[in-house]
Amino acid sequence: MALSERQDWSRRRRVPIRRRPLTWVAHYQWQLVAVDVACGLLAGLVALLGRFDGVSDHSLYVAATAGLPLAWIVWVALAGGYDQRFIGLGSEEYRRVINSAVSLTAAIALVSYASSWSSPAVTC
Repeated sequence: MALSERQDWSRRRRVPIRRRPLTWVAHYQWQLVAVDVACGLLAGLVALLGRFDGVSDHSLYVAATAGLPLAWIVWVALAGGYDQRFIGLGSEEYRRVINSAVSLTAAIALVSYASSWSSPAVTC
């Protein structure tokens, strides 16, 4: 086999393969994000109404209620919880979500402590 034939054969083997994501995975990702946002907003709204029923000035808590679900989505995405490689793998997917929950809780606690902001659950 001549050198030029080997080079032609090696070039043919390196044809880039287009990998398209599975349609169900992409659809499932959007459903996960939508459910996460809906659950976060619903839980925040229930907590806000239960805690501040009749209180007039609670704008900081309204902002936190709206912002925390968005922070959750970003936090889970940064931890790889919505990564297509791990969706449907069970334990790895759950591990990433649990790590996100623990680390976001720790980050909120640190920011709250550093800014001396008291949480509504702590103050009575």
